[in-house]
Amino acid sequence: MGIFGFLKKDECFLCSAEVGPLSRARLKDKNEKIYICNKCRNSKLSPYADLVEMSKADVDSHLLQRQKDAEIYDEFFADFNYPKLNEVLSADYPWGYSELGKYELRYHKASGNYCIWEKHPKYESFDVFHEDELQGACIHGEYTDLKDENRTKNLPDRTVFNISDLKEYPDENMKKLYLTIFTSHPYLYEIELPVAGNEDTRKKEKIRENAIGTMKNINESVEMQNEDYGVKKKEVRSSVRDASTSATKALFTGKGIEELGGKLESAFSKVDAYSARGQRDERIAGLRERNKLRKFD
Repeated sequence: MGIFGFLKKDECFLCSAEVGPLSRARLKDKNEKIYICNKCRNSKLSPYADLVEMSKADVDSHLLQRQKDAEIYDEFFADFNYPKLNEVLSADYPWGYSELGKYELRYHKASGNYCIWEKHPKYESFDVFHEDELQGACIHGEYTDLKDENRTKNLPDRTVFNISDLKEYPDENMKKLYLTIFTSHPYLYEIELPVAGNEDTRKKEKIRENAIGTMKNINESVEMQNEDYGVKKKEVRSSVRDASTSATKALFTGKGIEELGGKLESAFSKVDAYSARGQRDERIAGLRERNKLRKFD
């Protein structure tokens, strides 16, 4: 490139401001060099959109999506207010919300819309997605190693965080904690929220509990799309036993063959639904891998 190439100024395609190598990002268009300045990137694009993957056409489409998101925000979240004491458990209170450090995840009950709202952003920013777009959630983080305070121990993606996990990853050793939300939204397919890190231990504990509760609610919401979501182990055994008895009867007597198909289908459905609840980690790993592959498309 040479020093003159390095100092060469280009224009941001959104605001036409002059940009240098340190104040711009290049889009992935192969036939021409198109840049966006850092100011436009931070103020106009979602912080969760992966600019590395985006062409000029993608950015234009994303900005149109942001306009639609702003309309949804104005309709369902602009008048958001925290519940009064008598509204906390009231069915009439229109929102739900979870405090996640400097973020809040707000939910409009009637419309099914979610909004990620930042308490003190440098730029006014919010992102909106719908509950039908949810695909799952997990937490992960970085902790000071219990055996060596000079080492960092990673908490891998988790969809469950129990007492044994808390002993291995205590709140006082937390350096960073993230909540990841996966969606089918075209530009918000992997939302990484750095929810905790520099707070005191009591605040970290509260944030962790809220993050785990949010993660659990999202995963259960995804799984509830299966009509057999609420099935319990006892029901699975009963359904399988019923199907097995019917199969034996049909085999030796030739009776009940017409009912057998339905009972087998019900049993398989319940087994699949029950198994899916224990396979959250595998599903999250699959979403992570899918999103990595997107970067190479």
